[in-house]
Amino acid sequence: MTEPKDFIEFTDSQESAALSAFASELRQAHPGVELSPSFEIELADGLRNSWSWRGSIRQSPLLRIAASLLLLTALAVPVAAVVALLQTPDSDRPEIGFQMPTELLIDRESPQVPRVVPPSEPLGDDLLFDGAWALAIEQQNRFAQASASWQIRFLESPIAADLFKQRQTAVQALARRENNPAAVELFEQLESALQSGEYPTAFPCSSQELIDQLALAPDLAPFLAGWLWVMSAQVPPSGIDVDMSWPNAPWLAELP
Repeated sequence: MTEPKDFIEFTDSQESAALSAFASELRQAHPGVELSPSFEIELADGLRNSWSWRGSIRQSPLLRIAASLLLLTALAVPVAAVVALLQTPDSDRPEIGFQMPTELLIDRESPQVPRVVPPSEPLGDDLLFDGAWALAIEQQNRFAQASASWQIRFLESPIAADLFKQRQTAVQALARRENNPAAVELFEQLESALQSGEYPTAFPCSSQELIDQLALAPDLAPFLAGWLWVMSAQVPPSGIDVDMSWPNAPWLAELP
């Protein structure tokens, strides 16, 4: 008998007939060999339950594809490893990296540092914190408070230029009316110090001299009020106009 090229699927009746024909051919070919009565059943069971890689691969296209992929994968790994070992590095390949700048320029607005008045050291070898030193510290603090208030109103305000012009006009009118050049000079000295924020190294006169001038001419209070408050923490008598376009002056808050 020749081996069939392809498997043919049979129904149960066709399978039984085929097996019977096959058994008859075997009896004719080998008449001296007797077959058991259950030969057909055992043969059918053996054909039905037998399985082999060869038969499965011949019957299933998907299994053939899977076997091919498995074979290719198994062969590709060592081949790829060998190719990677044989490859030479590319010397012209550019390096990827970055270089930190030596200087970083950050455009940011510097915070405003509050104005701090350093205290003066006490005089003498003993370095005692005596009454004169305490009085000097109090005068410096009052001057710093007055200077900050003056600059906020006449330098940093949105209408600072107009307010400063009004103040100068009022001072000039008051100076013509009072006709006291010494008081006007004291006023201008204080204005210059308040504008610069630099504490005067020396006062133009003593606080007692200011008090005496106010006693003789109370109308000079607008000129001398600032000096009087910085030097001795005193304020002019009530009822006298010392505003001079500066309603937030520190000494105005202490007027009775």
